[in-house]
Amino acid sequence: MWSQKTWGEMSFEHDAAKARLDANTRMYVADRENPLPENITDTSGIESLIDNYNQAYGEAKASNEQRYQQALGILNQNTGQRLADVRSDAGGEKSKIFQNLARSGLGGSSVGNVEAAGVDRRMNEELNRTSDALAGSRAGLIERREDTYPDQGGLMGLISGMMSGQGSKGLTNLSKTLGVIKY
Repeated sequence: MWSQKTWGEMSFEHDAAKARLDANTRMYVADRENPLPENITDTSGIESLIDNYNQAYGEAKASNEQRYQQALGILNQNTGQRLADVRSDAGGEKSKIFQNLARSGLGGSSVGNVEAAGVDRRMNEELNRTSDALAGSRAGLIERREDTYPDQGGLMGLISGMMSGQGSKGLTNLSKTLGVIKY
């Protein structure tokens, strides 16, 4: 159903993916500081950088979704338990009503049914409140969801620096290369 990984393990995986991208980015800083001569239009280094970015992006996206699904699962599990508790409490309350009526000699009267209907009404009201609280909690979880991904702006800055001075042929190759960036 849900992964048994802890928040720390998932955060570690996410941080590791970001670290791999950062390490690969540092490799290309030298290229940015020392641009290629104008007659060189090789984009293999940029393609490698983009491949590493896309891999880190995919890992971050999977890690973010896993954390979100785990949080949603915990929320659903806790709410499901609360709904079961409400139903159980109502059943116990109805049993007490009928036992007390039987002890007092009114077990066959309509009083028990009227009181049981009141218990059912209160139970349904509590179930509705709990369901509404779940919907609010889900909305809050969705609203507060802040997924982090590798920095696309930094990637674009590196690529721009690496490609400066390559002329129109370099720009043509660059536009083909940039088409595979995920975002």
